[in-house]
Amino acid sequence: MDSSALTAFASRHYGGRLATYSAGFDFARDEGELQKAQRVAAFFGTGITRFTSAVPMLAIWFRELVQHHDMPFSDTPNIRA
Repeated sequence: MDSSALTAFASRHYGGRLATYSAGFDFARDEGELQKAQRVAAFFGTGITRFTSAVPMLAIWFRELVQHHDMPFSDTPNIRA
């Protein structure tokens, strides 16, 4: 499901101010999804936290995730800033 659609639905049905998050990577040639996320957040009046990950840190994080899980995993709730 598209994150913009989720933001639209949640902002309509959530009683408080919705917080949104968007991640980018330092190897991207442009801002990728970050600019779109900023426009969506402005349109729906949500708070947005944007962050950019550095490629060397990704290797460290994935290595740590594999060590902690000790098995393959297919979901992303463990990946946070």
